Amino acid sequence: KNEEIIDKIGLWYIDKDTLFINDLEVMATYKYFIETHSDCELYLKNIFPDGEIAKNGRVFVNESCK
Repeated sequence: KNEEIIDKIGLWYIDKDTLFINDLEVMATYKYFIETHSDCELYLKNIFPDGEIAKNGRVFVNESCK
């Protein structure tokens, strides 16, 4: 399923296998487990507040690879 990407104002950083996104509009932090990555694709799984990792993830594809 193709979803629209929404531009957000915030800061992000990577620590080992986790992507942290700090959303400055709502003062929230989102965590994603980096399952796999390449120059063309990034596969992320949501990390819930209790630390559990979602079973299903999302694939982000670089537009230049299509």
